[in-house]
Amino acid sequence: MKPINKNIKPSGIFFLTIIFSGFFLRFYNLNLDNFWVDEIFSFWVADPSISLKETYLRNNQIEIVPILFNLILKIFFQIFGYDIHLARYVPLFFGVLSIIFVSKLYREITKNKNDLLITFLLSFNIFLISYSQELRVYTLLFFLVTINLIYFNKIVETNKKNISSIIIFIVINFLSILAHQFSLIVIFSYIVFIIITYLKYNKTFKNLNISISILIVFSLIYLYIFYKNQVNFMFWINAIDIKFFTNLYFSKFFGSRLVGGLHLLLFFYLIFLNWRKFFLEFNVKLILFIIVFFSYFLPIIYGYIFHPIINARYIIFVLIPILIIICDLIYKLKSAKIKKILIFLICAITIGNHFTEASFRQFFEQRRTYKPDFNGAINEIKKSGNFNIFLKVDRGDLKVSNPVEPQIEALENYVSYLSKKNKVNLNIINNNSFTKHKNFWVICVFDLNPNKNCKKPKKITSYKIVKNLDLNRLNIKYFEKEN
Repeated sequence: MKPINKNIKPSGIFFLTIIFSGFFLRFYNLNLDNFWVDEIFSFWVADPSISLKETYLRNNQIEIVPILFNLILKIFFQIFGYDIHLARYVPLFFGVLSIIFVSKLYREITKNKNDLLITFLLSFNIFLISYSQELRVYTLLFFLVTINLIYFNKIVETNKKNISSIIIFIVINFLSILAHQFSLIVIFSYIVFIIITYLKYNKTFKNLNISISILIVFSLIYLYIFYKNQVNFMFWINAIDIKFFTNLYFSKFFGSRLVGGLHLLLFFYLIFLNWRKFFLEFNVKLILFIIVFFSYFLPIIYGYIFHPIINARYIIFVLIPILIIICDLIYKLKSAKIKKILIFLICAITIGNHFTEASFRQFFEQRRTYKPDFNGAINEIKKSGNFNIFLKVDRGDLKVSNPVEPQIEALENYVSYLSKKNKVNLNIINNNSFTKHKNFWVICVFDLNPNKNCKKPKKITSYKIVKNLDLNRLNIKYFEKEN
């Protein structure tokens, strides 16, 4: 009798082990942190009890990104229930799925079946792990750009009329735009690729040209409607400084300035060694370099002309070409010894960095939380026996065009659901009802108040502060009426 596992290859076992490790690091302590403000906004917009029209209006009132992620979240809540503790399974799902599909993209675009290294780097990437545990659009954006590139590669390599691939390519690209405006960088990169390949290599891609043309028309129509109806324009991002150009967000992407710096040096070193192979003759992998370049160049130029917009999470998809390029060029090194040294080095520093981060340390010691500690605030309120609370929101010093009412509603919605989970019946009071209460709590979230302004609200007079606590990015004060 043949052993059951005779046909199971060791590489397959390693692949599954790495994928499971990536899933586990994303799943473990998924709901340890409470939501921060942007997650609170998504939770409010995706309320399954309201109509699609109301969801659309809420998204325009409070978000700076299109609606797709919140729409997917709404559908998820309609199926599984409107539950705070279920919400982050949506970004987790796209985060884990992305590992598998980026590995597939790597195999198809590099023609290298050995995908263990890139699967490892994706699974253990601290930046990707972090955003797989956050109720925001970024893992969805990462996933859609991955699928986008898979079908781009199919169209370019075959260069034959394949209606299904063309339709899927157009749909996925449009969904990417519905997820985040920065996906336009990828489409712009495709246009540059078409121009370069025609001028330099005298190659044309009729199907790609048609697809991009259709996509541009639909995208411009949608984005015109989106920005025309959008209320929320927050220009909170600071201008980049000289430090940015020394690491290009690699310190954020790879968990520390040291590890990020090593990846950045390796990235440029490998390109320097192999630039002739990629730039002197036609290669579909040219699109990877173009996306990396324009992911930085376009937002930086826009920031200098208008206002700063570049942020590491907005260009999370740049990790796809960066990691593919690094892994592909390592395997193309002629020296087997140098190849093994670099693979060992990149794996060792990736694993080693986790021992300085919460991702590994959480298994040996209590993990610190960094987002507003609403649970801690509710527990303090519960112990006091006084359940009257006022939610302080003041965006006056920030460059925002929308009123604070949607933000207050979103915060009230989240606090109400969280208090139910903690079995506390909180009474949310407003500006006009302070005098009716002898004692009450004020909850102030730093990100919803300019310059972390959690001082005594101006309208509260003849009250003294009895208790004052900072709970991460949140402050609570207990007020008692003076005699």
